[in-house]
Amino acid sequence: YLADNTQRRNLRDQFFQRVQVQSLWLDGGLETRFGYNITDYKLVDTDPGLFGTPRTDGQSRVFDFQANALLTDTNTLTAGYDYQQEDLEFTGSPLSSQNIAGLYVQDQFSFFDRSFTTIGVRWDEHNTAGRAQTYRFTQLFRIPETGTGIHGTLGRGFRAPTLVDRSLVFFGNPNLRPERSKGWDVGVRQALFGDSVLLDATYFRNDFTDLIAFSGFALDNIGRARSSGVELTADILLTDSTSLYGSYTYTKTIDEATGLQLLRRPVNKATCGITQRFWCDQAQVNLFLRYVGPRFDFNDSFVRDTLDEYFLVNLSAQAQVSEYIELFGRIDNVLDDQYEEVFGFSTPEFSAYGGVNLMW
Repeated sequence: YLADNTQRRNLRDQFFQRVQVQSLWLDGGLETRFGYNITDYKLVDTDPGLFGTPRTDGQSRVFDFQANALLTDTNTLTAGYDYQQEDLEFTGSPLSSQNIAGLYVQDQFSFFDRSFTTIGVRWDEHNTAGRAQTYRFTQLFRIPETGTGIHGTLGRGFRAPTLVDRSLVFFGNPNLRPERSKGWDVGVRQALFGDSVLLDATYFRNDFTDLIAFSGFALDNIGRARSSGVELTADILLTDSTSLYGSYTYTKTIDEATGLQLLRRPVNKATCGITQRFWCDQAQVNLFLRYVGPRFDFNDSFVRDTLDEYFLVNLSAQAQVSEYIELFGRIDNVLDDQYEEVFGFSTPEFSAYGGVNLMW
């Protein structure tokens, strides 16, 4: 056996592009939006293998169209279409491609400023995973006299295996089936002190069929799995320009065939942050703290083990410098902490990103 190279690095280049055209028709009663995305990415492993230096080149192209029709002051009908083409090539492997097309319709309506409902249906056709029909229903009952809201969601999901899931050398599985799920949640939100404080508590549950997950040697489908838990959130407006936010999530997961907790899914997660707006709300800075608790994964000996908890500090900013130009940037892992999401694979160190949005 060869010892692992402790100086091994993965070098990643990503380039995102999007063009969007948005128009208003019928005195603002109809809004249309056309968009086109191109994402190019390259991943190079600095540790040469038996077949040379491992390299991955990929591209994703997405076209989307959406139309929003204001039927009445309390009813908005939305319809849209999107198409995604993915291409991926690994060292020593032929080019892989897949595509998915989707059509959806959604209706949002309210009654007496107390009941708010959303009903949506989507149809997808994937060239390898087949067809799927999904839906989503949301409901909010609002009680203005007490600042209370009761909300719930019911839906069905579909996720086709990605090209990486199917083609990744050693770990990919070309025989993966699409992942399907049903989920629901119910919760209560409460506004306090003139809406300066907003608290929310939600219980959720998701049931999966053919969940795509790592089995220790490769990706595989888990016949049936379940996740459920509670999420608590708080938003606090300190001043007109300063706000705090925080959340805590407790999640219980289970593989119904084995009775074991699902891999890489922490029981405890928490976030908190502060947002400072300035320049007449044309700019803002966000400081964000994230905690992820211990979770299970397979170690180097392919035995279930525990990944350590970790804390992250991130920073982001954006500024609308003119009617047509917005600048944005972020710094991830400000403290340059070392942690692992997957056993044996380190995560990015201190990282900085920036960009510009052009609108005309």
